[in-house]
Order: sequence, then C-alpha cells, then structure tokens
Amino acid sequence: MSLSKSFGTVTKPYERLPQVKVKVLVVKDTSKVNRWEFDGEGVKATQVFKNRTAAVTDGQTVMKFILFDSLMDQINEGQTYIVRNYGMNRFGPTKCMLSKNNTAIYMCSPLIVPDNLEEEGKALLTPPSTLVPILDLTAGIEQLVTVKGFISEIGPIVKHQTDSALPVPLRNMTLKEDEGEIQICLWREANLVAIGDGMLIKVSHLRGKKSPTYGLAFHSTSFTVIELLSMSNKIKVEGLRILEGGDVELLQGNGTRITVARAIWLENYSIPVVAMPSWVNIKVENGKVSKVENVDEDLA
Repeated sequence: MSLSKSFGTVTKPYERLPQVKVKVLVVKDTSKVNRWEFDGEGVKATQVFKNRTAAVTDGQTVMKFILFDSLMDQINEGQTYIVRNYGMNRFGPTKCMLSKNNTAIYMCSPLIVPDNLEEEGKALLTPPSTLVPILDLTAGIEQLVTVKGFISEIGPIVKHQTDSALPVPLRNMTLKEDEGEIQICLWREANLVAIGDGMLIKVSHLRGKKSPTYGLAFHSTSFTVIELLSMSNKIKVEGLRILEGGDVELLQGNGTRITVARAIWLENYSIPVVAMPSWVNIKVENGKVSKVENVDEDLA
C-alpha cells in the first residue's frame, strides 16, 4: 500500500493501517521542550522529549515519520523498511507517520527512488533558508530567511500564554547590519542560546509577519538556529560609554553598538577613558569581542 493511499483510508477509531514499504531519505534527531521554568533572569527547559524524525518515501510520496523511545535506533538513512502498526496524523498541512507502542519495523529489499524525492526529503526536514541583507528585507518576503548582525537592543525573556495551557518563552530583540535594522521575536527553544546586547550573531529560518500594532517583525521557527559569529574588522568610533559593571560600549555612526568586556578593554586602554579612540580594530569570536586594538589615524 502506498503512503498517499494509506493516509485517510482509516475511518474507524481502531482500524489498522496497512503495512507500507518505505525508504528512509533523511534522519534528524530533535528535542521538544514541553515544560519551562522561568527564574526572572532567563528560562530553563525542565521537561524535554527527544525523538527521531525521518523523511521517508514509498517511491511516490514523501512524508515525515516520527519515532519515539526504543524505535529511534531501528532506522538508518538510505535503508528500506516495512513498517506495520503505525499511526497517521496531520500537523498543520503536513502529513505525518507516527510510531506507536506496537509499531514493528522490518529490514527488507531496497527501494529505488528518483533523485527529486531525495531532495524533497531533505527540504522536508530542513527547509532552505536564504541569507538576506537586512536592508533588503520587506513584508513581501514569503520564504524563510537567515540574517546576521549585531544585537542593538534585547529585551528580557518573558512568559507568553499560547492556546495551550502552559506558557512559552518569548524574547524580542533588534538586529543591526550596516544601515539595516529589524525586529526579531525568539520563541521557545530559540531562547536556550545565551545571547546579549552587542553580540554578533546569525539567525536562520525566520518568517516575516506584519501586524497593525507592532509592524514588521521576523519570528523564529522550529528550524531556527542561532550561531555566534567571529570576525575581524576596523570600525570608526563615534561614541563611547562605560556600562554598569564596567564594560565598554562603542557606538558607530550607523547606530550599531558593540559591547567590549572590561577585561578586554583594559588590555590596551584605561578606565576611566582618557581619550576616545577614533578608529579601532576589533576581533569577535563566538559572538563576543575578544580583542580591541588602536588604529593609527594615518592608516584609518
């Protein structure tokens, strides 16, 4: 029986779906947080469910197959299996196979599938996300996008009540790249990455939404990955201030603010600052400034 035909054929609550023969195209291990603990300064995941999601095909249709518990280790990419006693469901518009307590998976002879289904399987588990300069982002962009830049504003992690009974974490921030600036809303697991003001980051798989109240913002999705970037660059310093705690904040002409830890700043400069440097070379590693050096103004 093909996947396309087996989905929707069950009309009675306890009717069993027919066995299917499928090839595993891609496998991805995922974690979903079902319970959060808010401590006033951040958020912790206190209940995490792990599963393995595969993109499978019967040679005609590509579908997700979510495996729980002991079945997680019973499939491998590129192998073909016969599956019995599985469930079927929809998550939004997406069809999905689900493992159950009595699901049985058998090794079998290989299934040859066309290349286009292989690519469809990869896109199903990790859809493409295009790196777009922030200045080019508009409300009309429908695909998932990736952006990078310095965090110029970041709010606290707050509880947000959704349609479910338990609240989820939400954090708003502003990301700035050159003259461009966007609002980003980080949901759920995206808040488990430690980030702060003035850090250089890349955020993938964002979806743009425009509301009459808050305007255009880009929201994280279940595919979002936050990467702490590294770079070396010469910047012109338009302003400087000492933050509470002793860290130094550098202001560029386009409004970008870069935070330098007190210990890093004191390697080449003093606090209080006697004279503000006009140009500096900065080195950023894993999102944070690791070195600041003066630039000869004749070479700036």
